Amino acid sequence: MRYISFLICLMSFFFVCGQEGPEPIVIGEQFTLTSEVLGEDRPILVYTPHHYEDNDRDYPVMYLLDGWGNFHHTTACVKFLSKNNRAPEMIVVGIPNTTDRTRDLTPPTADTSAFSTAGGADNLFQFIENELIPEIDKRYRTREYKMLVGHSFGGLFAVHSFVHHPNVFDAYLAISPSLWWDNQVLVDQVESYLKGDGKNRSGHMYLTMGSETGAMLGGVRKVAALLEENRAENFYYQFDHMPDESHGSIPHLSTYKGLEFIFEKWNIQNRREAIAEGGFSTLEKYRDELDDLYGLDPSWDEQMLDRLGQDLIMSRKPEEGLAVYELAVTEYPESERIAMHLAESYLKVGKEEESKEAYRRVLEINPKNFAARVGLKQLGEDVGELVPEVTLTQKEIALYSGQYAMEMGVTITVDAENGQICAEADILPREQLYPLGDHRFYVISKESTMIFTVEGDRATKLLVETPDGSFAGVVKE
Repeated sequence: MRYISFLICLMSFFFVCGQEGPEPIVIGEQFTLTSEVLGEDRPILVYTPHHYEDNDRDYPVMYLLDGWGNFHHTTACVKFLSKNNRAPEMIVVGIPNTTDRTRDLTPPTADTSAFSTAGGADNLFQFIENELIPEIDKRYRTREYKMLVGHSFGGLFAVHSFVHHPNVFDAYLAISPSLWWDNQVLVDQVESYLKGDGKNRSGHMYLTMGSETGAMLGGVRKVAALLEENRAENFYYQFDHMPDESHGSIPHLSTYKGLEFIFEKWNIQNRREAIAEGGFSTLEKYRDELDDLYGLDPSWDEQMLDRLGQDLIMSRKPEEGLAVYELAVTEYPESERIAMHLAESYLKVGKEEESKEAYRRVLEINPKNFAARVGLKQLGEDVGELVPEVTLTQKEIALYSGQYAMEMGVTITVDAENGQICAEADILPREQLYPLGDHRFYVISKESTMIFTVEGDRATKLLVETPDGSFAGVVKE
């Protein structure tokens, strides 16, 4: 393979360590596939997800027509939405045009007076189905889920494929499709298909149209109406008219909004409250729902799984939070943060031996992790002299007890429990504090330090130092 020729070099302030000059940012790679169906060599562009080489996951695939013109902005949409858990990570396969775009993307027609080479869409489809898809499956780790994206004649090709080759793709983005083609004969074919073999169709179709008028707009409106009139139970469609977009500018916004529509159910952010209330079983049901809808088992990013675990712990469901972290550690076995929170979750449900093992795993990942050493010391493990040995008397504990009004509008309650000092707040589940001396305490789960200012026989101020910043507060009278 060779790198795609259009490497992004604008951010010239990135440098390779020990190497002079800017490092190019590569967004994909290219190979050439010799097609027996088309009788020519076809360049193929491929984008793989971030960290593709660092895991063994399989990914859904988007097949993108007009590859040269659309590859850059499309891969950006996919990367952005997947990073924000709005769509799955996926491989994008760009299919550039070669000698004759009209030949490749237009369906057969009896009238070739205006376009003498038209009508080769079925040949290109056979190339995609019988040559390109098997080659992609051989070279890359793929799932069965496939999407087809096309603009203008490419959108026409997508609708034609939907009708005449319905069992290859699971979702279609038809962007400003040229349904005026051949006096809108494809519109009639859509109607016949939906009332016949397409009655039990499943999947997604997203249609758009920009500022175009006449038969362009009329054709797509007719198809949208047919999809509405013949709606199948497991088939979802949407048509968005975008009159402020020109025929040339519409692909980017259509791709973004189309992915949002198709993967509307994927957005776990909308389910966080329900999961926090219902627990891990609700998360499992959600995973099953996505599997039924897309045939995809989601692999949420590390940060999102961490948030779900913390949501459940904050909801006073430590066993449910532990289940999330046990799932998360299988997805991210090298994550220091996940291993740390797994150790804390074990401790919250009384599984001390498992907690020790998880803390030791944290130290394997990062031997300098102070929080893991504190956790092990609290569990009676010898961690050397790196963690101070401080014992508090009941009188000293009483110095710090009280409620502290913090500057960000949160109240932190500090009190005693079983001879230990503890703290809790809306943003902090009840947790034992580890004394470091000099009125300083360590909050293991937050990797933070609480520093009290003592005047006379009581603490009057509190400073919380976290990895995200410092927050001050005063004791409530």
